[in-house]
Amino acid sequence: MAGLAISDLFNVNGMVFAVTGGGSGLGEWMALALCENGASKIFILGRRGASLLKVAAKAINGNIILIPCDISSQDAAADLLEKQTPFVNAVIANPGLSGTITNIGPRSSDSTIAFIQEQLWNTSLDEARQVMDVNVIGALYTFVAFMELLNAGNTHPGSRGKMGIPANYTAPGMFLTEMTEVNYLNLLEALPIVTSTQSVSKGED
Repeated sequence: MAGLAISDLFNVNGMVFAVTGGGSGLGEWMALALCENGASKIFILGRRGASLLKVAAKAINGNIILIPCDISSQDAAADLLEKQTPFVNAVIANPGLSGTITNIGPRSSDSTIAFIQEQLWNTSLDEARQVMDVNVIGALYTFVAFMELLNAGNTHPGSRGKMGIPANYTAPGMFLTEMTEVNYLNLLEALPIVTSTQSVSKGED
């Protein structure tokens, strides 16, 4: 059936992307994947200019463009991007904060509910809110800040998108990245009490 070929389903030829948190981990992998699969431009945004520069240097087509900025200031980030492009076809809001990991270490997978509850209480509400502010609320307001650029992408000549701006959210689970590798061994031991699998994903996943 026409349109269901892999080359059609995952074709990003000519599209313009913005990836926040593009200096390492999932953001880096997504930016490089878009680069290798035909994207016209990929703007990567993040606080660490040196990390962004390393990612841009890996672009086989030279089409990864870095924008150093504090993505927690979404309006400022959108303003910087607007100076580089009149539109984007897609925004990948990829904030990443693991927070303080407390009381995670080797333990039995048949730990009691009371024990697990005690460990979870040891993460303060302030720490939990900080993670939610960055990873969830920050992602939401990134899309809000970039809506005009996304709308311009929908109406840009040659755009394959329909009117309307779809927003999809995914939580891919544990990936081995610069941010998580420090706690990898402890997390691997703790995973049985949190999830049914000990699988940790990598970039190719």
